[in-house]
Formats: sequence, structure tokens, C-alpha cells
Amino acid sequence: MIIALLLLTGLVALYFGAEWLVRGGASLAVRLGVTPLLVGLTVVAYGTSTPELIVSSVAAAKGQGAIAIGNVVGSNIFNIGVILGLTALICPMRVQLQLLKFDTPVMVGVALLFLVFFLDEHIQLWEALVFLGAPWATAKPLWRNWSAAQRSPTPPCGGWAAIRGLPSSGTSRVFRRS
Repeated sequence: MIIALLLLTGLVALYFGAEWLVRGGASLAVRLGVTPLLVGLTVVAYGTSTPELIVSSVAAAKGQGAIAIGNVVGSNIFNIGVILGLTALICPMRVQLQLLKFDTPVMVGVALLFLVFFLDEHIQLWEALVFLGAPWATAKPLWRNWSAAQRSPTPPCGGWAAIRGLPSSGTSRVFRRS
């Protein structure tokens, strides 16, 4: 009974935390005059990755590197496959050209780096530093290159979200509706 109550409490807290993060990110985008995609790729992405950082750091500190790596790899597979897939079912999306030209190759590049770095079954200090630099190297040009021409409001989502009154999704704010 206690486990079920803790699980339910955690899910409620997760829902409200995610909702506040998305609303805050959208508000930040409006105040800064940047696209929701840019805020999603930086502020919201870092915020939603914080729990993974904590879990993986604790696992690594306890000498359970396999859990730390499994958490990161599994989360990425789940985010790309399930989260993006379900979000597109709720609200079909059109991907912005910036994502295809810059961000997707960076994502694939980091995944390939992981594959190359992990061939010896260890992540060395210098490899860890390369990984730590990747988000900052990605975010810097994103923040530098935004312009007024890139700004476009995200239209409200129709389809299932409107019919069923579903809560908003962070991903649906990152991509534009098709």
C-alpha cells in the first residue's frame, strides 16, 4: 500500500513539475524572443534530464556503472521511440528545418561517439570531458544564431489533445503542428 501511495505521489509531482517546466520554458521563449524549438533544445531538455543525471551519478558513485549507462541509453531510446511517437499520435507535427540541418546530426554524432568510446568497454576521463562539452558546444551556436525571422508562434494542437482535453506536452511545443 505504501509503495502504491509513493508511486502515485511521484507521478502527480512529475506531472505538475513537467507542466511547470514546459510553461516556464514557453514563457522564457516569448520573453527572450526565441523559438520554442530553441528553448526546448536547451532549457527544457536540460531540465528534463536532471533526474537521469541524479540517478546515473548515484549509480556511478556506488560502482554500478552498468546502471548509469543503461539509464542513459534506455532513456534515449524511450524518448526517441515512445515519447516522440506518442506525442505525434496526439498532435501530428512538422519538424522545423533547423532540427534536421543541425540538431539531428549532432544527436547522431554524439551517439556514434558513445559507440566508438565504448568499444573498449570503458568511458575514460578524456571521453567524459568530450561528452560534457557536447551540450555546451551545441547550445552556444543555437543561442547565438536565433533571429526574428525564425520566430513563429506554435499553433494550438487540434486532434486528440483538443477532443480529449489532454494536458500539453513539452514535445508538442518544440515542434510545429503539421
